[in-house]
Amino acid sequence: MKGYKGFDENLKCNGFQFEVGKTVEHLGEIKLCHSGFHFCEHPLDTFGYYPPAGSRFAEVEGENVSDEKSGDTKRVAKRLLIRAEISFRAMVEAAVKFTFDRADWSKKESQATGVQGLDVPVPRLELR
Repeated sequence: MKGYKGFDENLKCNGFQFEVGKTVEHLGEIKLCHSGFHFCEHPLDTFGYYPPAGSRFAEVEGENVSDEKSGDTKRVAKRLLIRAEISFRAMVEAAVKFTFDRADWSKKESQATGVQGLDVPVPRLELR
């Protein structure tokens, strides 16, 4: 399962040293928020665990991922490949792609709301 992971400035997470291009494996049972290697499916959810400033981020691939979910897209895996370190800009671009890939494009009718979506004159305010 593709995902994203945050680290401190030394590419560590909870004291564990990671390395780009390497796979890590957790020995023993995995449990969300307790044991195993954690990552987020949505790139921007990583910012809830590691702030954008001063942190490093990577695209990862999780294997043997638990079905457990948290309040966001955080997941836990038995094996985690750190594919590539990515920039803040790449995280934002991945977040846009993540969102658009899950959008329901079958609804073609107008979804505009407010006066901008209506075919009526908009009152103008005069400043005195």
